Amino acid sequence: MELLIPILFILFGISVCLYGYSKWKGKIHWSYFAQGYLMREINYIAIPLGTTAIILGFAILPSVPSQIQSILIGIGFLVILMGFFASWHLFKPDWVRWIEENHKDIIPYLQMEVRDKGWHVTTQEELENWLKELRIKYSHHLK
Repeated sequence: MELLIPILFILFGISVCLYGYSKWKGKIHWSYFAQGYLMREINYIAIPLGTTAIILGFAILPSVPSQIQSILIGIGFLVILMGFFASWHLFKPDWVRWIEENHKDIIPYLQMEVRDKGWHVTTQEELENWLKELRIKYSHHLK
């Protein structure tokens, strides 16, 4: 029973890391342009958060000496702290970078379309065509 909480921390951490990795390296998806702040940002912070949970899970194992626990807790704190500052650069998918570099002015309209009509693209080509359509649709709002 004393292993339950550490194991739950470790399993939670693994699942959150896998979630983050699937968002980072997986298919093109809507959550990077969702309206809610938390929905977008969890894509970036998932891997550091999961890594921290894994580290803390190992730190609270009953067999770990207190000095090692302190070191692991410190490392976990550093990982999550660094995650808050660096994850937006480290874990941004290439296709999101491409949109930000080439279509920054249309992102608010993209977010509005995602909110109102959903996300219907799965490939880079479909994404490019959709952004062209949005640029035409909202051309009177763009400078």
